[in-house]
Amino acid sequence: GDPESASISSEGHISVGPVVAQLNRGTRQAIVDMVSDGKGGVFAATASGKVLYVSAAGKISERATLDDRVASAIARQGKNVWYAASPGSELWTVGAKKARLKLKPKYVWDMMARRDTLYVATGQPGEVHVVSGGKARKLFDAKESHVRSLAYHPQRGLLVGGGEKGIVYQVSSKGVARALYDSALEEVTALSDDPITGSVFAAIVSATAKGALKPKNLDWSGQG
Repeated sequence: GDPESASISSEGHISVGPVVAQLNRGTRQAIVDMVSDGKGGVFAATASGKVLYVSAAGKISERATLDDRVASAIARQGKNVWYAASPGSELWTVGAKKARLKLKPKYVWDMMARRDTLYVATGQPGEVHVVSGGKARKLFDAKESHVRSLAYHPQRGLLVGGGEKGIVYQVSSKGVARALYDSALEEVTALSDDPITGSVFAAIVSATAKGALKPKNLDWSGQG
C-alpha cells in the first residue's frame, strides 16, 4: 500500500509522517514558487505576475503585481522577501516601488537566500548570480541555455541544476564547479538533500514528443 500517514527512510525505517494541512484553496492562479514566512504562512509567486501571501489562518492577500510578466521565483532573506520578474530578470522586494536590481540574462528560474547572500539561477544564458551588499555578480556559467534549480548542502555547499544537459553541479564560493551527476534527461527542476544521510535528491525531466506516450486502457471491471 501507500504510506499515507507514515514516512519511510532510504534505509527502510518507518516513522510518523509530517502533518499536511491545507491553508487555502481560494485562488485559481498558477503558483510558480513559494517560500515560508517562518511563522506558518507562505508567500507565493504566480504565473499571472502576482505575489500572494497566505497567512497561517488561510487568509489570502495580494502583496505585489507585475504587468505582463511572470513572478518566476521567490525567496526570503531576513525581513526581505525577494521575487523575480521574467522576462527581464528584475529583482524586487515585497513593498518596494521599483526593482532593486536588473540582471543581464532574460529569465530568472530560481532564487535561494543564505545568510547575507542571495543566489539567483538564470536562463538565456544559464548562469548563477550572487547578490550581496546591494550588488550582483556572476558566480558560475553553466554553458547551458538555462539553470533551473538551486539548493544548499551542509557538506557540499551550493548545488546547481542545469536546464539543458541534465547535470547536477557542485559549485564552490569561487565559482569552480564539478559535476555530481550527469543525467540522460534535460532539466534538473528541483534539488534537495536528506539531512540524516547527506544524500542529494534531484528531480529531472525531459520534453516528450507528441504521441510518444500513450495511456493504457485498463479494465477495472470486476475488481474490488
